[in-house]
Amino acid sequence: MTVINIFVLIAFVIIGITFLFSHGIQVRPLPFSKLKNFFPNNISGLIKSMLIVIFTYSGISTIAMATSDVKNPSISIPKATVIVTEGVVSLYTLIMLIIVLTVNWSTINTNSSPLIQSLNGMNIN
Repeated sequence: MTVINIFVLIAFVIIGITFLFSHGIQVRPLPFSKLKNFFPNNISGLIKSMLIVIFTYSGISTIAMATSDVKNPSISIPKATVIVTEGVVSLYTLIMLIIVLTVNWSTINTNSSPLIQSLNGMNIN
């Protein structure tokens, strides 16, 4: 399931980047033109949400469960932890950037996935 999840997220990033290069930024006013447009609830909202995302998706528990199967855990586990955390942060940063550039923050609905709302904004059903 994790492999499928990662594949879908990477596919979303590829679709989003392709769409943005062919159609441009869809959100008006431009999210990066003023700090208030990009952070409507100040920077503290971003920091709070990133803590939750990193804690939830970093996969540290998965790495910890695999420690018994690793030949050299004192080297492999810290390395795997850094790689997984950097990968997750990079992937979710790209995803959030695509969402911000394709969906106005004030129209995000909590009843539906932001990824689905972004795809709908790209006219992909």
